[in-house]
Amino acid sequence: VPQSGIPGKLTLSTDGFISNTVGRYSGNPQLRKEVYMESMTSCPENLEVLESLRRIRYESANLQGFGSYAERCLRDKMANTPEAVDFFLRKLQERITYPY
Repeated sequence: VPQSGIPGKLTLSTDGFISNTVGRYSGNPQLRKEVYMESMTSCPENLEVLESLRRIRYESANLQGFGSYAERCLRDKMANTPEAVDFFLRKLQERITYPY
């Protein structure tokens, strides 16, 4: 784990394994909360990349004659339309029983 440059402090990755291990085994509730919050927070740079990816996928699908990226990806699947996927997920949700 790389040092943070501050004596007595470390910089931790928010990698799933590390954050789960800290959450499970740390006796410090403040540290557990901080690691959890950092691992669940997106950095703005990633949001920009994801938005760009979403836009390019949409444009690519349109150029290929599809109304959306979902339509293009689902064309050869069992649930071959976004509506079929939505229907399936709604039916699945209706059948889920919660233990409480």
